[in-house]
Amino acid sequence: MTCLHRGPMTYQLKGAGGDPPLTAMDIGYTKRLVDRIKEQDTSLPWVQLGLICAEREIPVSHVSEFFGVTRQTVYNWFLNETKPQERYLNKIRESIEKLRKKSF
Repeated sequence: MTCLHRGPMTYQLKGAGGDPPLTAMDIGYTKRLVDRIKEQDTSLPWVQLGLICAEREIPVSHVSEFFGVTRQTVYNWFLNETKPQERYLNKIRESIEKLRKKSF
């Protein structure tokens, strides 16, 4: 089972094999991306997840692996360009709750 844990500098998704290696695509959120996320309807769970992930510097590649979707799908959710399919909504809400409690 994949879960979040506290890494040396950030929250990361951890699989059974340990921490996935970071790549250039994993490093940080640009100010432009964060500003664009903040411009969206922040009452939507998938946008809230984007804000939390940006704040905690959780790599989009780790989020995509956790949900079993592409990185582009995660960006689309964060920017409210697409709504997640129903099957992901509960997992998104649970993830937000756990991240807010820092119990992931």
